[in-house]
Amino acid sequence: MSFEKYTFQVGIRVENASTKADQKTMNEQFTKNYTSYYPSIHITRKLPSEQEIQLSVSRRVNRPDMHSLNPFKDYSDMPNSIRYGNPKLNPEYVSIYELGYSKYFKKSTFNGTVFYRDIKDVIKRYAFLDAQNVMNMTALNLSRGTSYGIELILDHPVVKWWRVNANFSYFRTKIKGDNVSNALTNDNYSWTSRLNNTFTLPAKLVIQLNGFYRGPMVTPQGTMKEMYAADLAVRKEFWNEKASVSIRISDLFNTSSFRNVSTGENFTSSFERRRESQVVYLGFTYKIGKNGKPKKQRRPEDNNQQQDEGDF
Repeated sequence: MSFEKYTFQVGIRVENASTKADQKTMNEQFTKNYTSYYPSIHITRKLPSEQEIQLSVSRRVNRPDMHSLNPFKDYSDMPNSIRYGNPKLNPEYVSIYELGYSKYFKKSTFNGTVFYRDIKDVIKRYAFLDAQNVMNMTALNLSRGTSYGIELILDHPVVKWWRVNANFSYFRTKIKGDNVSNALTNDNYSWTSRLNNTFTLPAKLVIQLNGFYRGPMVTPQGTMKEMYAADLAVRKEFWNEKASVSIRISDLFNTSSFRNVSTGENFTSSFERRRESQVVYLGFTYKIGKNGKPKKQRRPEDNNQQQDEGDF
């Protein structure tokens, strides 16, 4: 909906979620049924000289994944630690407030956003020592989490054959877990950056070199250390752009790792974990149909898909 130089988008989504788990080993059953509302409003004001500002308010949900819910205990690291999920976890509800500014140049785009996020029942990992001095690691709902800061994005052609997309964010994160313990309250300032380079070379050759850095992030009991990695991809098109061969190397320098330091009652824990992140992918694509464009197909959307955050 538009009115003079303003554009309005208003909506609401109503959703009912029902989960049921049957833990055969321990003969336990867990059920949850809840209805949630997700309103959103976006107001855009066009300005002179290809500029605009936007105000956005919305509510979202982050549901716990199956790994976080599964109460079955993993003893693979005994006698040092055991891991298990928490079937009583509630979803996180995130209220998001953003004020953005955009400037469109002839070949470039700049976006700046000031944001504030308020999370209710924030889901976090929690560790403690039991009576046998074995480390227990599970997940809990903490009272609240907040994050606020600024994000800057620039898309710009350096030269005709080299285009850069740069992203930078600086923010403060607070975690409040006084519903469990006053010790589970923590906050810090951090930053993230991402740089994507696209090189379009002669002979239908395209090279992409991407890198990212994430600064130390606060956890309820400590800090997740900085993380950084780079990816490289090369694509060659031929047969009048109907076919292409591509090769991609993820985590080019094998630097991606999860490092965490946690402190609790009678313990201090420090660990580093690595996944199989340095992988080479080889692909071949051939376009069938008029103009080499495949027919569009409708696919069902998965609104429950979540990224596995791992045990860190």
